[in-house]
Amino acid sequence: MSIQNSPNVIAIDIDSTIYSAENLYDVACQKLHGVSFYEDGNRDWYDVEDLVERFGENYQEIFVEALSPRHFDKRALYEGVEDILWEMQEYGMRVHFVTHNPDPYVRCPLHRWLKGHFGDDVGLSITVQGRKGPILNRIGASYFIDDSPPNMVVSLRMGIPTFSKRQPWNEKFLLQHPEVIAFDEWEELRPLLLEERTLVA
Repeated sequence: MSIQNSPNVIAIDIDSTIYSAENLYDVACQKLHGVSFYEDGNRDWYDVEDLVERFGENYQEIFVEALSPRHFDKRALYEGVEDILWEMQEYGMRVHFVTHNPDPYVRCPLHRWLKGHFGDDVGLSITVQGRKGPILNRIGASYFIDDSPPNMVVSLRMGIPTFSKRQPWNEKFLLQHPEVIAFDEWEELRPLLLEERTLVA
């Protein structure tokens, strides 16, 4: 059975996957702490230990500020993402966004923003703790797109075909894990997810 004829659920991360969030993190950090989010201009991702060391236990306030609905109008979607996700839905795929956000009250405005770009049928699940595995299991994800190495490790262990937009912080991981299908532009997913000759459910 081709992918078009099966009830596939494609789980998709939001920040740095469908739009670039890096500048918003930097602006929020400058506002709250007076310093750049990126030490020495290095835009590689920092793990929790790095963030706690630099900003203390309240480091999540940076993400709450950066991902606040106040800044939704500053989000620039990556080129091609709207067309690809609309086409996926036209082929019968269910698009479900899965994101980590420490602010539990962001759900309603975030879902409205997503529906405004991708239609009323898109789903949304938010994890406050950052654990996406239980959500992927609950929604029955057939495919997963994310930029975070820890999240990709989880999906790979679950046997879910995994895709990732190349970013500075995941380059090393992607080189070490060729089973993850990496892409630079969303248009590259068209032959992988939308054409007859590709994935089989």
